[in-house]
Amino acid sequence: MANLRQFIETHLIADSDQYRNNAERLLSRTFIFEHALDMEPCSTLYLLEDWFNSPNGDPEWLYMLKRQEYLQDLILRYYETQNKLYLKTIKAYIMEWVQMNYTDEQARYSSWRTIDTGIRLLNWAPAIRLLMQEKQLSDGEINDLGAIINDQANYLEQHYISKYDLSNWGILITTGILVYDAINPNTIDQTQVDWSMTRLEQQMTLQVDLEGIHWEQSPLYFIEVFRSVLCVWTAYQSNGLIISAEITEALERMLKILPYYIRPSGKLLQQGDTDAVNILGFQQTAQWLLGKRREDMVEQYDLLLLTMMINHPVEIAYHDDLKIPEYFEGVSSGNYFYQSKGDYWHFYNGRIGSGHGHAASNHLDLTINNQDILIDPGRYTYVDSKERHQLKAADSHNTVIIDNEFPTQIKDSWKFGRALKLGGIVSVQRNRDVIVKSHFSGQQNEQYTRYCVWLAEISVMVIFDVVEAAGEHTKQTNWILAPKLEVALKTKYVQVSGLNITGAIYTSEQDISVQDQLYSEKYNQLAQTKKIVSKQSFEDYAVSYTVIGDNALIETVYLASIKQSGSNQSVAPQYCYGVTIRLKNQTTYTIAIQHENTIVGDKLYTVDGHLMYGTVSLAENNQVMTLL
Repeated sequence: MANLRQFIETHLIADSDQYRNNAERLLSRTFIFEHALDMEPCSTLYLLEDWFNSPNGDPEWLYMLKRQEYLQDLILRYYETQNKLYLKTIKAYIMEWVQMNYTDEQARYSSWRTIDTGIRLLNWAPAIRLLMQEKQLSDGEINDLGAIINDQANYLEQHYISKYDLSNWGILITTGILVYDAINPNTIDQTQVDWSMTRLEQQMTLQVDLEGIHWEQSPLYFIEVFRSVLCVWTAYQSNGLIISAEITEALERMLKILPYYIRPSGKLLQQGDTDAVNILGFQQTAQWLLGKRREDMVEQYDLLLLTMMINHPVEIAYHDDLKIPEYFEGVSSGNYFYQSKGDYWHFYNGRIGSGHGHAASNHLDLTINNQDILIDPGRYTYVDSKERHQLKAADSHNTVIIDNEFPTQIKDSWKFGRALKLGGIVSVQRNRDVIVKSHFSGQQNEQYTRYCVWLAEISVMVIFDVVEAAGEHTKQTNWILAPKLEVALKTKYVQVSGLNITGAIYTSEQDISVQDQLYSEKYNQLAQTKKIVSKQSFEDYAVSYTVIGDNALIETVYLASIKQSGSNQSVAPQYCYGVTIRLKNQTTYTIAIQHENTIVGDKLYTVDGHLMYGTVSLAENNQVMTLL
């Protein structure tokens, strides 16, 4: 393999134009944070005049400034041009941080956060190595920087708290020390390096479950953790160092789940605090590094991971074992995924996770024929504000709310005042059809159950919602629509039109409205989309259906007639409830649920002429099968 400079010159770097443009802005001290994996991006240009006062009032801007991730932009530009102006600018920004945040005794530590310090060490590692290789640092400057780096590493160890073992903060702390040591050996005290590796092994064991999902319930922070640990792995591989099998195995598990976090649009799934950004470059590089990349895949590389090979390149390995199953069950995390030929959905009912989690139990994301239909509307800000509260709350997710109150309540930007009682999830895949049944309850023992039945052959999602609460109540169902969809209320359904599909949303609830909904594609960006809100009043029990599919395919949807064998009495919906879908080619699908056990009378029901028994049953024309 060629050296790193030659590799960068001859291979496609993901988002390289952004890096180039930003490098030019940095020459004039103009800052913008808009890279795909910037944790708190800001697309407004600001001139750097003050290291201690945010130009937009958001402290996150200063955190981004002091992490110095933008040094990567200048590294790329230097490799491309060999113009030493970019090296001098790298050195100037490092030395300016030293002057403003380290040399000044009053400022030292006052503006340091452990997470930012760890990230900064990771970004300094290849930058300082490059400056030394290109003879841009004197012996005195190298010694001074070595002491400063040791002080930062010591600061991280001294300010580490047990909470960090279960936090992305902890991983971003330890990976900074480990990467710096791997790329610039004999700088950081070995006891701190050993401490960091022991901590990282503990962190990965605690934070990444056996299915590869990170506990914080945020794909963005999953990526941050994955990428930072992969930086350590790459730096160790590049320098002939041994890394534990436990860390490698955790990375391989994360790699398996990674494709499911990417919607057909190529954008990251917005769950919890996450932006809808393109991460193809990171995905391709992770697959290559971990030996799971086919030679015929589109070539894009993540610059940060490449710079971990500044001393020695890592050889590319190609394999053909990249078949990704259509369906993925994240049993321990409560995340379930399906993807096939432009269809995609994600269902969630798990623990809240960290402060990056949202009140989103029983939330469903849905894409049909490469057209996003149901989404999560994002995060927007970490400032404790009405927008932050609104986007974290259940009302901004595709779930059911009773009497305008959800069991999980938002307390402030990071904390929850109350949480639901998590129930179980049952999942079955029959042929390509998938059935997910999920349950949870609230503080007053109200019960929420959602059945999702995915009819794969016709790309139709059928949702049954059952709520149980003693007395009289109002049930509200939210469906947050993808931006730019056109919405029209028709007589029997809601039409949603996009570039790839004219969809139809049928619901048994009669009180239907289309409302404005906040939407944030990226942090610091706020827009509007639409949401469909349907309501019904009920006493003790409410059961409803929603059917979502291609309007060009579906002729009509209607409530199925139900009869209990041996009885002429009407059937309460909690015992048997169904819906029939008739396609324009006259094929019919009748789906029924039997939510409660029948203990009075016959347990067999006739649903639109089909004899059915079971938790979930399906009749395709006259062929009946029990799905669950």
